[in-house]
Amino acid sequence: MENQTQPEVIPKEKPVKKGDIVTLTIDSIGFEGKSIARIDDFVVFLPMAAPGDEVEVEITKVKSSYAEGWINKLTIPGPSRINPVCKHFGECGGCKWQHITYETQLKAKHQQVVDALVRVGGFQNPNVLPIIGVKNPFYYRNKMDFTFSDSRWLTKAEIKNGVSQPEDFALGLHVPGRYDKLVDLEACHIQPETGNKILNLMKSFCLKNGILPYSSKKHTGFLRSLILRFGINTGDLMVILVTTHENEEFNQNLAKLFKSDIPEIKSFINILHSGKGPVPKGEGEITVFGSDYLTEKLLGIEFIVHPNSFFQTNSLQAEILFQTAFEAAELKSKDILYDLFCGPGTIGLMAAGKVAKVAGIELIPEAVENARENARINGIQNASFFQGDIGKSLDLLKSWENEIGKPDIIVVDPPRAGLTEDTCRFLPQFGAERILYISCNPMTQARDLKILASFDYEIAYIRPVDMFPHTYHIENIVVLKKRS
Repeated sequence: MENQTQPEVIPKEKPVKKGDIVTLTIDSIGFEGKSIARIDDFVVFLPMAAPGDEVEVEITKVKSSYAEGWINKLTIPGPSRINPVCKHFGECGGCKWQHITYETQLKAKHQQVVDALVRVGGFQNPNVLPIIGVKNPFYYRNKMDFTFSDSRWLTKAEIKNGVSQPEDFALGLHVPGRYDKLVDLEACHIQPETGNKILNLMKSFCLKNGILPYSSKKHTGFLRSLILRFGINTGDLMVILVTTHENEEFNQNLAKLFKSDIPEIKSFINILHSGKGPVPKGEGEITVFGSDYLTEKLLGIEFIVHPNSFFQTNSLQAEILFQTAFEAAELKSKDILYDLFCGPGTIGLMAAGKVAKVAGIELIPEAVENARENARINGIQNASFFQGDIGKSLDLLKSWENEIGKPDIIVVDPPRAGLTEDTCRFLPQFGAERILYISCNPMTQARDLKILASFDYEIAYIRPVDMFPHTYHIENIVVLKKRS
């Protein structure tokens, strides 16, 4: 047979190149909140746009199948575009979607879940139930982490009109993609209003007394971060100040100011951190006044929240999330429930009154102690918690069958990275009737569901719940049932 010459493949010419200025119409919102426009079938990703917008775009990057750009001018606003509530929106990295209606946000998040299940999980026509939104998309966060910096971001207005504030002091949130620059915030509308009073009081006190922020470049200064934790359902309020060292006079003067101006503050904690990294390494924790924890309640269960405890950041919506999940999982009084990422025992303890036994496992030792502490204060005796890395503790989980009993339901609520492949293949060995998978990342969840569904399980329920308005993040509830 004669050798046949393969036809020459001519690369398809891209419709744009870097630096081009083009006018585009936004047709949808894609992964991680980026807006999508198209030139024929060639996709262009853009930030800060809204469906229906007509925009003048500068192309900043061109790849084989897509391009990225930046909006130079909004020519015609789309029907879903609104004026953001926050004056810092667009320069602060705290929110991504204040410029579009909440209904549009929910629609985009629902589609994000559908797309993940279809494209990553390979599920055809998944029956994703309508997303559950929040009643009030503002003032919902029960924890805020603000940073001090000696490198303040200059806004467009400040550059145009002249800077009126010191450039070497800022307290706020980072500029998107710029960890060396900080937006100095006057108010943040996703935390309770009291948080803004604390933010501005703290800022004026430090400026008045010449207290210097920590410099990540020079490794000098005193103030590192301000963390606010709110008990939304209890009224507790904790202020956590991270500094490079202890300054008792400063702490006492600030405590006096807090007590007189914001009596809602129940506790003031000073955490010491002199290292170069962003995360404190346990150098010291000083309770200036009040308790070293706050309390929060979810579904009638009281939780002790320490300064570094992990806890769902939207208390009111967390109650709806877990109540919806429990109903979907059809918890029964005879059930034995395994909670494989138990944290401080949140899910297991709320479910304990609906099932016979709960067993939880968690990697972080402090979280395990917190879970046991939460069980004690609520008088819950049918829940046990163990420390271990799931990926390395499969033998421990198997031993539970003898000590606790074979599970009827397994609950997994993993970090954004999802489950490991080994864990996905191990879980079906228990033969649990149901698996409840709650995820904050639909992409990794869909990947894991594909593996779980390759065993004797099928998806019986899918429901997204919005926990984080004005961001692209979404929680998703999936219940798998063992095939008959």
